Amino acid sequence: MKKHYICYVAGRSGGHIVPALTLANQYKKNNPDAHVIFISTNTAIDKSLTDQEHIIDRNIHISLNNVPGKKFHRYPHFFYQLCTSMLKSFYYLVQFRPTKIIAMGGYISIPVIVVAWILHIPTELFELNVVPGKATLFLKKIVSRILICFSEAKQYLPTDKCFSSSYPVRFSETSKLISRKEALAFMTFLSARKTILILGGSQGSQFINNLIKKLINNNPEYHNQIQVIHQTGLLNDKFDLEDFYIEKKIPAFVFDYCNELEYCYRAADLIICRAGAGTLFEINFFEKPFITIPLQTVSTAHQVYNAQAMAQKIPTLCTIYNQNEIENNQTILFNSILSQLQKEK
Repeated sequence: MKKHYICYVAGRSGGHIVPALTLANQYKKNNPDAHVIFISTNTAIDKSLTDQEHIIDRNIHISLNNVPGKKFHRYPHFFYQLCTSMLKSFYYLVQFRPTKIIAMGGYISIPVIVVAWILHIPTELFELNVVPGKATLFLKKIVSRILICFSEAKQYLPTDKCFSSSYPVRFSETSKLISRKEALAFMTFLSARKTILILGGSQGSQFINNLIKKLINNNPEYHNQIQVIHQTGLLNDKFDLEDFYIEKKIPAFVFDYCNELEYCYRAADLIICRAGAGTLFEINFFEKPFITIPLQTVSTAHQVYNAQAMAQKIPTLCTIYNQNEIENNQTILFNSILSQLQKEK
């Protein structure tokens, strides 16, 4: 009997890979005879998240960096990678002939979807953010369907191809049944202290890591009142932060990546985070109060729009601060943290 293949494409970010794996797990559960192909990049984060995933039948890594921008000397290598990735995509798509390609955006989606279009393989593109990325905008005319998690994204895309979709949150409803006592026990925490969960995303946030250290250093009178769950991401901050919390005698659970993140959410009294779509939808899933400091750079402000859209959905839980505002006046953030924690009493 001919094998049934379905292909998922995501790379360079846990914010893309985790929802793709969630969709793949859901599909495999409903179609146990299906074979899952997963195409990602050969970066460390992609390999760490996908290589041990049991539902993937064929894991394919492709070398493709982001567009070099104004670094013109890197374009020859970029175009070489792009051509090579298209050839590799063509080879695997012809070999397996998946019934559908499901991509999460990002540059890794471009060669795969272009080749799928040439081969007349149906394609679905998930747009997880309010403002679509460059890859999504490039591919919008050739994909079969675009699934949007924020209704605001529709204004940037062909309306006849857009379909509303729930964000593929990795947790089940049973995760909400974990009690606070169970969650705190998982991290050997004390029930009397307030628990702050800090999420810098899969790649980490140097800004948030340094900010938290400054806030704790400047307010020693609160050291005996809090305990911290801190996701450092793939930055080299994990051991430094572990030593920092030990020095301050603050109970802490520090990790770069955690497969049991539902316990962290359930234990948290307050969350401090960036505004990646995945983080926001997971916080919404667990209905936790949070303070978000969206990442904003010269090239992108998509997290700002994500945060604003989520604040409209859950205004009582969401507080947004501009990064420059916090850099200039950390007292604003500290007062907001105290205010949120006092609400939880």
